[in-house]
Amino acid sequence: MNPKTICLDFDGVIHRYDSGWEGADQISDLPVEGAIEGLHRLCDDPEIEVVIHSARSAQPGGITAMKEWLEYWEGVWREHNHIALTDGRWLTERCQFPKNKPAAIVYINDRGINFDGDWSQITTELKNYKPWNQ
Repeated sequence: MNPKTICLDFDGVIHRYDSGWEGADQISDLPVEGAIEGLHRLCDDPEIEVVIHSARSAQPGGITAMKEWLEYWEGVWREHNHIALTDGRWLTERCQFPKNKPAAIVYINDRGINFDGDWSQITTELKNYKPWNQ
């Protein structure tokens, strides 16, 4: 593992996930604003290894669906911003898509609570929790 591997959740971090779960191979929503550009910035950093993971990753068709969705929206982003594919590599070739959740220095997820070592507030945090898009 690269010492600066970061793991990004696909649904709710890259893909808006407004429609909710429709199946591992069904991805119908838009990208989160700034996601494609943000992925490019991360992938351009030679010290960072980007891994994209989801609950759909281990299910049949899940990784293929994520890659196809990302290639489509990267193409839209490139066309809109007049950005040529100069390096010959799409984001899907620059990021890893493992079936299982990898070891990483940080996980970026829309449905998580940052654990700060104090269990006393977990129940309260769980009861009050809402993802960013709700």
